[in-house]
Order: sequence, then C-alpha cells, then structure tokens
Amino acid sequence: MHAIDYLADTLLRDPPGSITMIAVGPLTNLAMVEIKHPGTLRRACALLVMGGAAFRPGNVTPHAEFNFHSDPVAANVVLEAGAPLTLFGLDVTEQAVMSPAWIASLPHPGSRSTQAAHAMLTGDAKRELLLHDACPVAYAIEPSLFEGADQVLSVDGRNEGTEGRLHDVRATAGASGLARLITRVNSERMMELVQQRLPRLP
Repeated sequence: MHAIDYLADTLLRDPPGSITMIAVGPLTNLAMVEIKHPGTLRRACALLVMGGAAFRPGNVTPHAEFNFHSDPVAANVVLEAGAPLTLFGLDVTEQAVMSPAWIASLPHPGSRSTQAAHAMLTGDAKRELLLHDACPVAYAIEPSLFEGADQVLSVDGRNEGTEGRLHDVRATAGASGLARLITRVNSERMMELVQQRLPRLP
C-alpha cells in the first residue's frame, strides 16, 4: 500500500481525534491525503509538523527551511487543511542543542536502538549539534516543555527565490491556516527526556 493510502485509510478508519501524527520531513504525502480526501487531516487528534522558519533565516535559502522548501505547495495545503496543527520550525529546533558530552553520555552499548542513536548522533555532530526531529516527538510526550502561540500562517509557493518562506498573514486577504507555532523549548529538560526514553526502545 502506498503511504498516501495508508495514512488516509488509518485516519478514515479510526475514530476522529484518536490519531496523533508526527511529520519530520516534506509534507507531500500528507498534502496528497488532503487533496484526495478533503477534510481527512481534520480527523487527527494532533498533527505535529517539523518545518518552516518564522522569525529567523532558513537553512536552505535565506528565506526557507529544508522541509518547506522541498515542497512549499504541500506545506500550504497542510496549513490550509484546518487540522489541529502544531508547527516546530527552526525558531525552536535550533534551541535543541546537543553537546559532545551529552552524546557521549547516551547509554552505549545498550539496546539496538540506543546503539544506532549513539552512532547517528555522533555522525550528525560533525555537521551540526542540533536535534531537530526530536522536538515534535518530545512535545507529544511532554508538551509542557514547549511554548508557543496561535498564528495565521502561509507558505510562499512559486515565488522565485522565496519558495518555502513561512510568514504570518493575519492582515493579508485570503489568509490560509491557523496553527500553533512553537517558539521556545526548555532544551535542558528535553535533552534529559531523550536520554531517559532512549533506553526504553528495543
């Protein structure tokens, strides 16, 4: 089964408000679910999306973060879907800073998952010391670690040079979607949470 059909089937089969979805890559598949089955994403209990850069420069262009830049049209479709959306952009994920000492302190050797995490994070540290993807997952476990506010947001689609730019359109005609934009995290407590949870994985 294609991922699009699996996602749609899961959301349409299970009771509304029973599924929390976490997206840490470009939003192409989720957008296609909404295009093929309008209203389906609204059935989620929560849609936690890593992407965008609201109040700081992007990491692919001066305007855009990688996931939204990869498929800005899809990002806008998901924003406009009316789903219970919480957004984790570079504004918050760049606060989730790993230190070499923290990486070294991860249980190792341990389970297969902790060994894999240790190896991957050690490799990532040579490029950047940021734990982007863990932010929406940590929020699903312990939302009190994060702070944010509701914003009416849109994503530039096909404008040359600004594709993927996330901006507030509260005062713009035709505003798209309301989302909770997360802008702060207690990074020390989040790193403790990751450290505690990793050993529970197989």
